[in-house]
Amino acid sequence: MLNNCAEVISKYGLVVQDGLLLLSAECALGKQGVVVDKKYYFRFSNDSANSQFQLDGGLWDSLNRVRKDNKIAVSVDLNTITEIPRGFKKYAAKMYGIDFSETILRNWREPGYVVHFDEHSVSGNPEKISLAIYPREDGVSVVYLEELNSFSGIELSMRTKFLHAEYNREDKRFSHIDGAYKTYSKESYLDRYMASPVKAKHSDLRYDKVFRFDGGSGFADWLLLVSGFFYGNRLFKELMESKLGKR
Repeated sequence: MLNNCAEVISKYGLVVQDGLLLLSAECALGKQGVVVDKKYYFRFSNDSANSQFQLDGGLWDSLNRVRKDNKIAVSVDLNTITEIPRGFKKYAAKMYGIDFSETILRNWREPGYVVHFDEHSVSGNPEKISLAIYPREDGVSVVYLEELNSFSGIELSMRTKFLHAEYNREDKRFSHIDGAYKTYSKESYLDRYMASPVKAKHSDLRYDKVFRFDGGSGFADWLLLVSGFFYGNRLFKELMESKLGKR
């Protein structure tokens, strides 16, 4: 593993122009900084994500959309490099928000996985929320959301909120939504926490259904319902970002 910014910049052939990091194909731009090869992370300088990079609609999203055939450079802390926290390295979204929208549900044709986590956590096991989308051949996209709580290692069991939904891409409606509490033993929860979303395991102690919806729900109503189920989970709000409550 590389030890400093200079080594990362050299290994991946990154270019610094006028103190700005030029984004390359190896770079992923998020709200809080730049990820290189899904392994290393440059934060925006002086936490500028709270000022110049935090605009309505998300400047980071706009920059990503115009990156093709254009040169984009951003201000980052070139003196500090951070490794992406352990677990989910292949799938982790090192940003607040993934521009999740109904368009993604309609057009995503391959399974998609994102794990959003609290990068500021002082715990070695930060809180996370996992999102998985499985498009089926029958025109239905299955959505899974699960909160993964931080832990100290002394707990005998862990409980999470888990939501399952089915979205008909042609009708543009959710036909089924259900939410549940999943209770894991300590050993099983550690496996769940560390496994990729593709290999996520079921809870081994309890699975308690909280609610079930069958019928027809638009995307905006689904967001309101799901945000109510995950009420108080700031990671969920960040994941869905400005889409919450909009019709």
